[in-house]
Amino acid sequence: MESNVNVESRATAVLGKGVLPEVWRDRERTILPSWISPIPAETGSAKAGKLTADQWRTLCTVHLVVTLIRLWGDRDPEDRRHEMLSNFMHLVTATALLFKRSMTPERIRLYENSIKDYLEGHLRLYPHLNLTPKHHLSLHIPKFLERFGPVHGWTSWGFERLNFKFQRTETNGRSSTSDCLLPYHRDPL
Repeated sequence: MESNVNVESRATAVLGKGVLPEVWRDRERTILPSWISPIPAETGSAKAGKLTADQWRTLCTVHLVVTLIRLWGDRDPEDRRHEMLSNFMHLVTATALLFKRSMTPERIRLYENSIKDYLEGHLRLYPHLNLTPKHHLSLHIPKFLERFGPVHGWTSWGFERLNFKFQRTETNGRSSTSDCLLPYHRDPL
């Protein structure tokens, strides 16, 4: 299938002024289960701030799926937006498989196929953008899944939380690592 990549599509933001307000509206109408981290209102704007890893996952696997399917899902399959949606759904599928609480050889194979389909689509749809080392590393994840099982057992979510805490600590230009790690420790002097 030939892609409809052109100069105009290269200069256009995928989630620009037309899409983000739609995501915000759909977010307001979506009721999330208690175990899913909500995203801030007006995510993507400066006032919303930075997202945590969990909020990124919610944005991409819930809110963008709902909005992009609503906006682009009924377009002609040859339409660029429909191709972009299809490619994005390969990434969502890979992510959903990656975060399953149990892992099977079939899930590993499906993850591998989904991530390869996503990367091939990325190269076709966005030839002006380079793949990053993270894209390359995503192809090695099946080896880790085979050796170590589901990612919840070996990822660094705890360290991400600690990094978040470090970023929020007011330092006034001085090192305050001990204050963050040991909040109840106080020097007797």
